[in-house]
Amino acid sequence: MTLASQIAGALAEAGTAISGEALTAVLVKTVQPGDSPWDFGTASETEHELTAILRSYTARQVDGSSILAGDIQALLSAVGQRPEPGDKLTVGGMTYRVITVEPVAPSGVPLLYKAQIRR
Repeated sequence: MTLASQIAGALAEAGTAISGEALTAVLVKTVQPGDSPWDFGTASETEHELTAILRSYTARQVDGSSILAGDIQALLSAVGQRPEPGDKLTVGGMTYRVITVEPVAPSGVPLLYKAQIRR
């Protein structure tokens, strides 16, 4: 079992302790057709499940430009797909747009992701 898998399990346990259940987030990534000018395909979406914990930013962190009132910080498991700015994240029936993503990777290997999300 990798350390990232162990942290994903810890996120699930923490979510259960906080809200009574582990939050499952659905990361929706848009896949663009090829870069060739002859590729006229349409974009498609892929869905990936992640374990998540959501927390509000403090009033001190909200600066009105990069972090807005109402933005949420999502701690996401690093098992599976990496979230990217512009992706969508659905948690608890609410859909958010991923604004920024910061990997927590003390040894160069992501253990979890801190994502700023916005409705």
